[in-house]
Amino acid sequence: MVALDKTGTLTAGALTLTTVITDGEVSEQEALRLAGAVEDGSEHPIGLAIAREAAARAVLVLADQPRPGAAEAVERLRRMGLRPVMLTGDREGTALAVAARLGIPADSVYAGTDPAGKAAVIGRLQAGGLPVAFAGDGVNDAAALAQADLGMAFGSAADVAVGAAGLTIAGGDPAAIADALQFARATMRVIRANLTWAFCYNLAAIPVAALGYLNPMLAGVAMSASSLIVVGNSLRLLRLRVGPPHLPPSPPAGDSR
Repeated sequence: MVALDKTGTLTAGALTLTTVITDGEVSEQEALRLAGAVEDGSEHPIGLAIAREAAARAVLVLADQPRPGAAEAVERLRRMGLRPVMLTGDREGTALAVAARLGIPADSVYAGTDPAGKAAVIGRLQAGGLPVAFAGDGVNDAAALAQADLGMAFGSAADVAVGAAGLTIAGGDPAAIADALQFARATMRVIRANLTWAFCYNLAAIPVAALGYLNPMLAGVAMSASSLIVVGNSLRLLRLRVGPPHLPPSPPAGDSR
């Protein structure tokens, strides 16, 4: 299961003016000009002066747009057999609107969660018996990043988030979340193969050496060969190519993995 913060992780984290709706008494350009003049000296991110000065007159619609490739990243996680969920402090309506654009179902959205609430949600998901990864970038994500089995933060995230995460991802592309998980899976396969080889080698060689049937020279050569095999197997990771072309088909509808 992969929990994803909305603002700054799946979205750009900055408001963008998308629509200007007027009552017909003023033009869109005039409403925007007046609102811009009022907001020029405001330090508030939204600006109470907009509503005060532009009231019964116009509505300015702003939205935090999804990052390019965010929807594709969510789909990749699903194809990998993971369940993407969204955690956000935003109101439910805003969260559900963004989730719908990204292909995240409503029952996988946890809205209105404060920093402690995000960590609590991660804990409840873990209590279901599945490991949970969490990707976030803000100060309010630090507790959830520490609670998760794997915390992932972007390199541009707040310092406290980077410090709480177990993995820092360079850049801000959401696709890197799936890339990291694919690479981690491949690394674990190599580690298991190396451990299996080393265990079998020692299981066979140590008793023979203990009974005096193994020449020390041959033992040294065999040990060197074992090390070379382990290193060679590990170097296969250099040829790993992560991305959509290597993904398995999507699980059938209703698959809860």
